[in-house]
Amino acid sequence: MARGLAYLHKSLPYFHRPPHGNLKSSNVLVFFSAPHGRQQKQAVPKLTDHGFHPLLPHHAHRLAAAKCPEFARRGGRRLSSRADVYCLGLVLLELVTGKVPVEEDGDLAEWARLALSHEWSTDILDVEIVGDRGRHGDMLRLTEVALLCAAVEPDRRPRVQDVVGMIDEIAAGDGSELDRR
Repeated sequence: MARGLAYLHKSLPYFHRPPHGNLKSSNVLVFFSAPHGRQQKQAVPKLTDHGFHPLLPHHAHRLAAAKCPEFARRGGRRLSSRADVYCLGLVLLELVTGKVPVEEDGDLAEWARLALSHEWSTDILDVEIVGDRGRHGDMLRLTEVALLCAAVEPDRRPRVQDVVGMIDEIAAGDGSELDRR
């Protein structure tokens, strides 16, 4: 998912690079394919609903990027790639917590920050993740990445290419990059 977003941010020609603007879990489709020579199927996420913000300026409040703190400050007029990183952070938090960010329940990122600061790590992770003790530390590191992405100030959010690197390090079993933060 982060790789797909990085592709949209860097690889497309400049004039075709509006921010995704509507990155949320329901706009990520997961296909399962078996790579050549392997029996085990691999999950391949595909991003949908890319780039609607320029087409729907009067309905921007309905897009996932409307949850970004800067959206309210700027009146939803100009979104950047930093808004996509914020939304990526929320999707990652959904994955590790099993919770959906619902406005009535408050801010999912703020709840996760509070839980981690009070060392409620077993309370923050989805019960199926907690059951897999071998990946518990990796999921806590992924939660930290998600919270970096969901920083209130856009300038404090990592670039999506950096997020891809952090996730790759976690997947490889090397959390040294996050330990330095």
